Amino acid sequence: MYCSSLNNIVIPEGVTEIGQEAFAVYYLNSPIGQESLVLPESVETIGENAFAGHRFETVEVKGNLKELGYNGLGEVGNTKEENGMCTLGNILLAYHADEKNVVVPDGITCIAGRTFAKKSMVSITIPEGVTVISTGTFERCGA
Repeated sequence: MYCSSLNNIVIPEGVTEIGQEAFAVYYLNSPIGQESLVLPESVETIGENAFAGHRFETVEVKGNLKELGYNGLGEVGNTKEENGMCTLGNILLAYHADEKNVVVPDGITCIAGRTFAKKSMVSITIPEGVTVISTGTFERCGA
């Protein structure tokens, strides 16, 4: 059974991993609206769909993630979108365009899971600062 009554989630310093579907609430008709989610510096890994079904006005990631699974943060209100790139600070969460030649922007350090899945690109340029390419980032992509 999923925790549909959670309206405040506080992750303490010291937690290093939030597992797949840890706080997921799939069966609801609409996402649970919440003000914010702050992930402490200790969090390194967020599993696939960890916060699926949640809609956060803001998310703050204080540390540097080593893995961010597909849909790991649920819906996030404070993202920026430019040239089809949906970002949250230094994290590339999603790619919504269909360009054949893709350039990941400078300043990105983490690319979330399935960001480029099923895209028909022929080339991608990843900047030197990227340290994390999460599981399934390029799943089934190709021309």
